Amino acid sequence: MPRKMPPLKKAEFLVVDVETTGLATDSDLILQIGAVVTNAKGTVLRSYSTYVRPSNGGSFPWGVENPPAHHIHGITNEQLRQGLHTKRAMRQLHDLGFAVEEVAITIDGDTQMISFQPKLVAAGYHSQRLRDLTGLETEELQAKRLLASFDRYNARENKLGLSINEMAKKWIAEVFEPVISRVPDDMRGRVERAQMFHEILENRWYLSEKAGYDVGLEEATDNYCAEILPMRRDSGVDIVVQ
Repeated sequence: MPRKMPPLKKAEFLVVDVETTGLATDSDLILQIGAVVTNAKGTVLRSYSTYVRPSNGGSFPWGVENPPAHHIHGITNEQLRQGLHTKRAMRQLHDLGFAVEEVAITIDGDTQMISFQPKLVAAGYHSQRLRDLTGLETEELQAKRLLASFDRYNARENKLGLSINEMAKKWIAEVFEPVISRVPDDMRGRVERAQMFHEILENRWYLSEKAGYDVGLEEATDNYCAEILPMRRDSGVDIVVQ
């Protein structure tokens, strides 16, 4: 049975633009990625932009002052040095809130070709999918972020061809629970577990952007517990101010 189209007024649209060294998909490189998420009225809900470093070191494949097609895009080597490596740039693009089921964004080997495969999903799809996979109850936005984390884990760790349900159990045991367990006992209960994980992922994004590299979940969790969670009392826990 075909899926029903979600109401247009509730739909979100992802618009992506890239700057490259040229138009050859088998040889040219991505230099900058920009994206916006809008609603049906065209209001920008979320946005993202980053330069993309095409190499791991300080040198570049073109070996000159600026990348090819500089006269068109105006991007310099110095700007690229401040950018993200390709995989992290794409991971953060996923973090705009579009799960793999909505738009599959992949890199094709060394060519850095971006492939989009849009798929229509019904309203409430993400919270239902997360519930079916993990038993976690969340709102739609939180479910999108948690599913993005799970989908990346599944793509990275599923080397044995395990079912998606088996991988969901592994994600809970190896990613979700260790993060929640890292929270001090006296701070648990202030925020519902799935919401807390969602906020830690947000904090990881913020800290990584500030640092210029991926700080990881452990550092993001510790910072969240030190700087954010002490001020939270969502679940009715009174905070004692000394």
